[in-house]
Amino acid sequence: MTDERAGGSRKALGKKEWGLDEVEAVLAGSPTTGEKDGTTDLLKRLAVLQPPDPKAVADAVKALRDADQRQTAAAQSVAGKSDQLATLLDHALSFHKAHGDGDCPVCGKPNALDNAWHLQKAQEAEALRQAAREAHGSQESGG
Repeated sequence: MTDERAGGSRKALGKKEWGLDEVEAVLAGSPTTGEKDGTTDLLKRLAVLQPPDPKAVADAVKALRDADQRQTAAAQSVAGKSDQLATLLDHALSFHKAHGDGDCPVCGKPNALDNAWHLQKAQEAEALRQAAREAHGSQESGG
């Protein structure tokens, strides 16, 4: 493969008035096209790029790691709280099943435990278990 810049330069210099501007443009451009957006120009532009400041990179990495730890802690606390609340509701549902309708054994609210309460709390317990599974899954997958 020949460098087309040589041919372009020869042609420009072969003119009566030498075409030095044309030679300069050919030499500054791509070896195959003579255009300034060629590989040579790209490499020249890349060569003058300044690398990021190492301290700024280290600070950004630390901030990302800290954010990841906070997210993990939050997921664990959500999962743990949801799981514990689901277990508490399971115990209350078992109490209701064993002892029937009546007052709340915790707060004393009259006639709080009935069939409608049982169905609602059973659904709530399942939703909490699902939330705990999702929080654990989010933590395990790194997200």
